[in-house]
Amino acid sequence: MTFGKTILHALLSLASALTLATAYPPLGWGNAVWFALVPLIFVFFELRGVRAMAYGWAAGFCFYLINLWWISHVTVVGTVILCAYLALYWGAWAWLTSWILERHPFSRSLPNIAVGLVAAAAWVVLEWVRGHLMTGFPWNPLAVALYEKYSFIQIARLFGTAGISFLVVFVNMILALTFRRFHEEIKVRRLRPHLDFSFAMLLVALTFAYGIRILLNPPPAGKTVSVAVVQGNIPQYVKWDAARFYHILDTYHRLTRLAAAMEPDIILWPESSTPGGFFDQEEIRASVTSLTADSRYTLIFGTDQEIRGRSHTGAMMIGPGMRWIETYQKMHLVPFGEFAPFSRYVPLMHWLVGYTRDYEPGDHPAVFTVPGSHLRVAPLICFEDVFPYLARQRAANGAELLVNLTNDAWFLQSVGPRQHLANAVFRAIETGRPLIRSANTGWSALVDSTGRVREEMTPFVEGFALMKVGLPAVPASTFYSRHGDVFVLFCALILLCGVLRKHYGRPDPL
Repeated sequence: MTFGKTILHALLSLASALTLATAYPPLGWGNAVWFALVPLIFVFFELRGVRAMAYGWAAGFCFYLINLWWISHVTVVGTVILCAYLALYWGAWAWLTSWILERHPFSRSLPNIAVGLVAAAAWVVLEWVRGHLMTGFPWNPLAVALYEKYSFIQIARLFGTAGISFLVVFVNMILALTFRRFHEEIKVRRLRPHLDFSFAMLLVALTFAYGIRILLNPPPAGKTVSVAVVQGNIPQYVKWDAARFYHILDTYHRLTRLAAAMEPDIILWPESSTPGGFFDQEEIRASVTSLTADSRYTLIFGTDQEIRGRSHTGAMMIGPGMRWIETYQKMHLVPFGEFAPFSRYVPLMHWLVGYTRDYEPGDHPAVFTVPGSHLRVAPLICFEDVFPYLARQRAANGAELLVNLTNDAWFLQSVGPRQHLANAVFRAIETGRPLIRSANTGWSALVDSTGRVREEMTPFVEGFALMKVGLPAVPASTFYSRHGDVFVLFCALILLCGVLRKHYGRPDPL
């Protein structure tokens, strides 16, 4: 391998990382995702094994450093470690894809389609593993880059984000193989039909047509719910400052009184909006309950809870006249933020994360029943709206509306909150239910059941907004909400067949 080739491969890997990073917020050039991986795939035409894996890992590491650098507002070292870990999935995909491409007959359409299917399936399986291993970090799958391309993302109703990521990787593979085919055909001056490219474009066209059909045929409209979203914009560095205790209570008290004048059915406060646990401090309990003592609205808010000596963070619902109270304990906690992983075996972990007591996860996917209207509302706390299985649980339990209460103030005025919203829109599509978000600093927004952001508040400002949530007459039962990640299982079977065919088949693979 010459020095020039090494530089070329490094530049191609970097090109893929940079191009893919532009597809996500803040730039949000979503269509770049359709060709972003092509330069990296060119590297796999020439390299195999560990060397291909190294370039794949390097591309992934550069991508995640750009894509997730906003986490460095909390921890720089942790961000670098996280990016290095996430890049391992790119490395694994690079190793497998380069192996599948070894001795590949680039000039034939059917083998190209087969290779594209196996590579796309491998990416989907690795994304699924990333979303589950060590509590999971499913942030920003390839599908999220297209969160504003409504016609292309409706297939999440069928296959979740996995279906979109599969299509994106397949198109990237076929584009790279098509370039290689043209190069070889031009050398011999013989062009042949490119059925592989035509097949890829057919899948794109069918995906687009399905999306248009869904968008043009919305479900019959049912009732409309008026929801006032309160955005306190409390900086994280003052959130637990004892000197700001009454200032925080007054902020939410004042904004809620103003919002109540607009006669909403529900008022939402964000995650951990009270400066302490609702049941722990009399001042907090008195301030909150005074708002609902003579109200007609229902208040849903995030607060800490101490239950039988165990600390939880979660949500509470208090109905008009304080007659109806329901609670939810957050099920999926943030590692290193709400608990120290492996602290039972490594006591030093608590010292490293800076606190001595972990929150405990809840064990019940609560669905609140709003008094009076009997509307079924499902709370999702913090980044729980990034995990598809949690939204599916709520839909299966009869939820008509998903509510995300979050606090992204940790990340200051970075792109993190915008990316959070981009991930959240897919929970609405997958379940066929609208989703409304109350975020401490933003982005607070209303997302309809097709993933379109209907209303959003200006981030990083204090205020409230009245949002009219249109509910379907009958809550949708999407294929994905009923069957979950069955498409991932299908991809695992494709990958297994491809690997077995490559290992035991003829030297001319697939």
